[in-house]
Amino acid sequence: MTHSGGGLISFWDLKYSDLAVLDLSTFVATERESSMSELMAAQNVTVMPRLLSTMLSFFAVYFPGFLACSIILTQILFKETSDILFLFITLLAGASMIASSHFLASFFSKAQLAGLYTSTLVFALALITLAATLTSNVEFPQVLALSLIFPPCAWATFISDVALREYLLHPFSLNPDAYTNRFSEKLQRLDGYLYVIFFILQIIIYTSAAYGVERKLWGVKRKYDLIDANDDVALRVTSLSKTYNGKRPWYWPFMRKGAPLLAVDKLNLEVKTGSVTFLLGPNGGGKTTTLKCVAGMTSMDVGSRLELNESGLVFGICPQSNVCPLITVHDLMLT
Repeated sequence: MTHSGGGLISFWDLKYSDLAVLDLSTFVATERESSMSELMAAQNVTVMPRLLSTMLSFFAVYFPGFLACSIILTQILFKETSDILFLFITLLAGASMIASSHFLASFFSKAQLAGLYTSTLVFALALITLAATLTSNVEFPQVLALSLIFPPCAWATFISDVALREYLLHPFSLNPDAYTNRFSEKLQRLDGYLYVIFFILQIIIYTSAAYGVERKLWGVKRKYDLIDANDDVALRVTSLSKTYNGKRPWYWPFMRKGAPLLAVDKLNLEVKTGSVTFLLGPNGGGKTTTLKCVAGMTSMDVGSRLELNESGLVFGICPQSNVCPLITVHDLMLT
């Protein structure tokens, strides 16, 4: 096997990571588009458990692929390298790719937009990575920087280095002293232990960055005061207002944003315990927005005040759209 063979393997690995980005980014954006994430926020599910559950779920889905890839490579191509060591680095690389994919997906609220932009971006970076791994005169700082920032680049460089070591009939090792010949010349781009460090850093950094983006862009700051449980008022809103910021067209993200839209303007409402209250009005009148503000699914404007009876802080929510298409009316009738 030659060094270019490692580059060929890396190309398919980069394509696989591109598909993983497409799947995860589409899933995360679909949660927001279908209001599933809003419902979870209303039920006091915070950002970190939701983020970690998504990442762990995708890791479990892709784990058989990681395992099969590791077994095939070590049993057919990389016979000198330790199976356990190769599997360990493969799992770290897979987790870092999932974390970076979730970070990219955190910027989008539309599934089609997320899949289109993130997969295009990652595929473009993958081509740059492939060119870097196949070029023998690439500078060390460039490889080091790309591998530290872009997980597929670290993985492609790792495969390339393993292929070169196997070509010289030497196993891949984490020991930095194992990569020099008798003339003290380095035989690969990066020391083995750096791959472990890079993948662990990428998992931590991209997970933290995804958490920050989710909190900043999509987090709901719900503030309310408590009403005594013996009071006959279940809900009171005072000067409730909600303004939606203008958005850009999905097909051109660099276009100027539209004008802000005032959906609810200083609404005052009081609901008694045990009563049935209806909100009537035309389409676009702010009924759904008002209920979302009360439920904690969206934040209110500054100056709005919400008061809830402390005996009824947990309540059911019936969303306007079906957030889970697998559940039908027939299923609900049977439960």
